This record gives sequence, C-alpha cells and structure tokens, in this order.
Amino acid sequence: MKRGMRVKTLHMLACDMGASNGRIVYGRLEDGTLKIRELHRFVNRPVRLGGVLYWDFLQLFQEIKNGLAAAAKEGLPIDTMGLNSWGNTIGLLDCQGDLLAQPYHYRDSNSHCILASMQKEIPKDKQFTMTLFKPMDIQPTVFLKYLEMKKAELLSQTDTILMISDLFNYFLTGVKASEITMAATSQLLDIRSGKWNHHYREMLGIPNCFPDIILSGTPLGNLTKEIISETGISGNLQVIAVAGHDTAAASVCADMEHKAESLYLSCGTWSCMGCLIDEPIEDLSLIRYGLTNDLSLYGKRNLRFNHTGLWILQECKREWELQGQNYSWSELTDMANESEPFHSFIDTEAQDFFGEGRMAEKIKAYCRRTGQSIPESVGEIVRNVCESLALRYRYSRDCLELYADCRFRKLQFLGGGSRNELLCQSTADALGIMVAAGPVEASVTGNFIQQAIAAGMIQSMEEGLRIIERTWECKTYHPNAVRENEWERIYKRMSPVFGWLPIVKGEGNERSSAKIQERT
Repeated sequence: MKRGMRVKTLHMLACDMGASNGRIVYGRLEDGTLKIRELHRFVNRPVRLGGVLYWDFLQLFQEIKNGLAAAAKEGLPIDTMGLNSWGNTIGLLDCQGDLLAQPYHYRDSNSHCILASMQKEIPKDKQFTMTLFKPMDIQPTVFLKYLEMKKAELLSQTDTILMISDLFNYFLTGVKASEITMAATSQLLDIRSGKWNHHYREMLGIPNCFPDIILSGTPLGNLTKEIISETGISGNLQVIAVAGHDTAAASVCADMEHKAESLYLSCGTWSCMGCLIDEPIEDLSLIRYGLTNDLSLYGKRNLRFNHTGLWILQECKREWELQGQNYSWSELTDMANESEPFHSFIDTEAQDFFGEGRMAEKIKAYCRRTGQSIPESVGEIVRNVCESLALRYRYSRDCLELYADCRFRKLQFLGGGSRNELLCQSTADALGIMVAAGPVEASVTGNFIQQAIAAGMIQSMEEGLRIIERTWECKTYHPNAVRENEWERIYKRMSPVFGWLPIVKGEGNERSSAKIQERT
C-alpha cells in the first residue's frame, strides 16, 4: 500500500510490547470508526542466567509470530502493522545481522554502578548540558559503558546497535533503522537537531554502530519471506515504523497541542507524566527534581518525569500468586477501597522498590524504617501503593508547573493504570484537578492512528483525534473537596520524609513550593 493512498477500510495489527506483558491487537478502521480486538496476549517475564537478568527476546519474538499466525488463521486481510514497546533497551547484531546475545534487562544490577563511574569522567551537569536528558542508570549509554568496561569482546563483535522496538522490526522486515522516539530513550539523541549526538557518543567511547534515524510513520516494507511462510500472514502486509516508544504512541490520545493546560500521564509498569513544550529546557536545576526533556511525535518536545508505575503492585500480585492467592485486579482494588485511607505511604521512587521480589515485605520495611504504621493486609498494601503514587504525581505536577510556566487544570490518565478507580480518584484528590481516565488502550490506539495516517486512510492527527473521541469514552474524576485539606496536610508532612526538595527553579528564583501549590 503506497503512502497517501486513500482506502475505504483499513485492516491493521498493533504489536504492543509492554515491560510486563505483550499483545497482538487487530484494528479495523472504516467510515471514521475504529474497532479493535485482542488476538493474542502473553507475559513478558525476564530470565536470570549466570547472575545476569535478560529480556527473553527470543520468546517474545515467537509470541509476535504466534499473534500473526492467529490473524492468518482467522483470515483477516491485514494491510499494515506497527510495533511499539518499552524503552531503554538495546540489542546487538554482528556483521552477519545475527543477534549476539539476549538483550540485557534494565533492572539487571550488574551495570547500575557504572553511572557513578561515568560521572567521574563526565559530571552529570555536563551530561545534561550535552544531551538535555536526565542521566539515569537504566539508560542504554550506561549499559554500553558497562560492556566497554566488562564485556569488551562482545562490544568488539558488534556491527549494529538497535533499540528494542527497532530490533523487533529488523527481524520482522530485515530493515535496520532507528525510529526517532525510541532513539530518544538512548540518551544519545541530540534533541535539538533530532540527529545522533556523535560528540557525546565519542566521549563515552561508544562505537558508531547506530543506523540512520527515521521519523515516526515511515513505512519499512513487507515482512520477510521466512515470517510469511511460518505464520501464513499476507505477503502484502506493510510494516510501519510507528512511534516505537509506547509512551509516545500513547500520547497521541492526549492531544497536548490543543489542550495547553493539560498534563498527560501514561501509566503501565512505568508512569510517564509530562506536558508539551516549545523548546527543550536547558536549566540545570531540572535534574535535581528528576525532570527530563523528551522528543515526541513529529518533532514535538515534551518535559516529563519517568516514574515507577504499576510495577510495585505487579510484583506484589505476582508474589501473592506464588503463595496461592490469585486475586484479580478488580478484587485488589475492592480490598483497597475497604481499607483505611492515609494509613501509610512509601516513596515509590526509592531504590528499595526497583528490583524484583519480596515487594510486600519491602513496603512494610520502608514504613517501619520511616516510623509509620505497617500495612499488613492485602488491601492496606494496595491502598498504600495507590495513594503513594498519587502523592508522587502531585509533586511531579508541581515541578512541571514551575518549569513549563503553566497552571494545569486537567490530567489525561492513559493506559492500563486508568482502569484503577482508586488510583484515578486519589490522583484527582491529590492534585486538586480533574482527571480524564482513558483510553485504557492508549498505546494501541496511537499505534493504529499512525498506521492510518501512513496508509493514507486519514489525512491528519486532528482527524485521528476525532476518531479517538468516537472510539473511546473517558471516565471523569473530580477532586473530593472533603479530602482536599487532608491531602494537603499529608503532602507537606511526607515531602521531607521522602527527601523531596523544595520546588525552586534555578538560582535566585523566588518561586517556591508554597507558591506553586496555591490553586486558583
């Protein structure tokens, strides 16, 4: 299908590769209406081998093929497909185009000491000045530096470095390319120009193995003959390089450009909260608060936080299942609603909660260490996490308001987290603004809209937004005035416990946390 060709009905597949699970979803766009149906779902579970934590890329790729085979078995006449995924992960190819190793997981602890070593060579202020991205120990630059220091032989065999969504696309199509929103998660993109930051790469000693950057919506071509033969899918199917980073795909549904007083929050395993900005912000004080610049679709720029999202609850749920307690998400929310509010809180960004395992015990230990009541029941633990996330979102909103110089009046809550009514209501209460929850399928929907634009089925993002509005109905949450003072009191009490810095922009700026918290 040629780009720009107008068609009456478009049959699409979206591969939504989340950090905890993946799905293959069928979408049919006809007469301005999008209908979607899940064809295949699977777990994304890392594998620990020899003291190293890996993504199980081979199994994940097999699951994608299983999804394609499911579409073929139903006889669905698929025209296009697009793939989005989690970020901060790379794959290494040798000169034959073969995978050198399973991709290292960003929660693998072996490389987490490397950032401190890097900052001895290039201080974090200089890293930020050169990249305008917040330095983080989960970034591919840290892993590549780890390879240089500890696994030099593996790096010496590397001919091509691909971000994770690009790696999937390569094995689907045979095309090596770096989609721009995924390239932005590498810390090696020059956000000012949209090109690779070769000066910074050379300073880190990272080889020049990255392919050319392409824009979101670029057609990659057909599936390989091997994939077509193995799955039975149509050979005419065109693969589109949609926004590879799932947060960028989800943000399509937020319409940030036309709602300047709105924030978006994409919540899955991670929570990404941000807003649209005209130009990257170069203020060094950004990194004190964990803010970062980011590149979104079509050259737009965002200012955002990258937070822990449902990861803590996902780990608790997995732990309870291992103990024979198989709760559904709705059952967990019901138990939390029956538990006492404001019982205890955790800083969801504390290092305690980054790694796998024993999450419920880690929550109890944190509360004990900080002199709080200890959550004992399942409901108390779930409520603790939901209210703690809402408290973190409040602090993040206050920081974003200061640096974006905007008073936000609405938050668009996107992704799987928008199903959690307690989390949505707590967020509305903690922030004191309206929360519009949905679409739940934000990444998939954004993926489909980009495919439709690339295929010529729709002509603009504005037309895509009208389709989204017809497809999904958002649930609205308003702040509970009765609890407003209680949330304010807790915010002021817990901020110093968590070590959250007073919100002051740059040197000599008089705007303080007290001022930014005033609501009109």
